[in-house]
Amino acid sequence: MKITILSMIMSLISMTLFFTPCIQEKQDEKIVLDNNLKTYKNEDFGFSVEYPENWKIEEKKPWGGDENYEGSTDSGINIYVGNNKDESIYIFEQSWFINVEDFETLKEEFVTDGGVKGSLFINIVDNRYIIDLILGEGFNGAYLYLSKECFDKNKEQIFSVLRSIKILNEVK
Repeated sequence: MKITILSMIMSLISMTLFFTPCIQEKQDEKIVLDNNLKTYKNEDFGFSVEYPENWKIEEKKPWGGDENYEGSTDSGINIYVGNNKDESIYIFEQSWFINVEDFETLKEEFVTDGGVKGSLFINIVDNRYIIDLILGEGFNGAYLYLSKECFDKNKEQIFSVLRSIKILNEVK
């Protein structure tokens, strides 16, 4: 009886030691979520980004303003998650340093696949995620405005898009 219990314990320990490296290797693998990606690249805007081909994009060019509104020198693209204009990721560059209001916001460090470091500022208001990403020297970033449902459903793809951002030329 003692030998059987001892054998079972030794078997369990052996199995644990054998399978643990397999589990760890699986966690370290890069997740490929969608092989059908498109690349958006714009030298004038100073960045490139990969996004799922079934998501729609729309360029936003600088606007000089008018007698009622001050102009905006930022330029970039809106990526609409699932082609829904209410679920957007705005990736941009601007000629002044990006500043984020820090109202009870969770701040996390972020690194793109290309090694560009940045900071994520995450907030949830009225069941919507409001996320700001500031990259590099602070002139490139992203602004996400997504329902909690959309974010939860597409989280891996959303972060894959953000990690794919490449800064082509730093604005100074």
